[in-house]
Amino acid sequence: GIRYVLGNPVYVGLVRCGEEIFPGRHQPIIEKELFDRVQALRRKIEDNVVKRRREPALLNKLLYDCYGRLMTRHYTTNDDHFRDYYASLQNEWGRRHGQMTLWARADSLERLICVALQDLLANRELVRSGLLRSGCVDHRLERLTERTDSAVRRVQGMKPAELGDLMRALLVRIEFGT
Repeated sequence: GIRYVLGNPVYVGLVRCGEEIFPGRHQPIIEKELFDRVQALRRKIEDNVVKRRREPALLNKLLYDCYGRLMTRHYTTNDDHFRDYYASLQNEWGRRHGQMTLWARADSLERLICVALQDLLANRELVRSGLLRSGCVDHRLERLTERTDSAVRRVQGMKPAELGDLMRALLVRIEFGT
């Protein structure tokens, strides 16, 4: 209700007709200065939301909670600060068993996963054993194993969209738990 009141020009003595706003004959119940400050704050928050929503969710379709529920990205604002989180989707099983939604700060979790991916790519033994298990036993094995350092450098320089694509190509599932 307060959000509606603070966004409605009628409460500052104006009348809206379509897209146009005219001075009204009624007395305002909110000061114009307060109304203008609130509108500026709302625009700032909305700009942040729009900007963040354009950024790809790196862990989209990869992240699950420890109960097997998909976690999706959510956006919140708090005291003029914009934050985004991954939250598990509630399902019938979760409701029946009283399992609450799990929340994780998106920036922290994405950074953690990126570091883990870089550590994985920097570990030649793990890369080599993964390549062997995938059937790579010919001359490519040594050449690919030798490139782990350059792979890490490339990951560090990737844009978020590229990094998300790489994660979905290399990782099947990430599970998050408390």
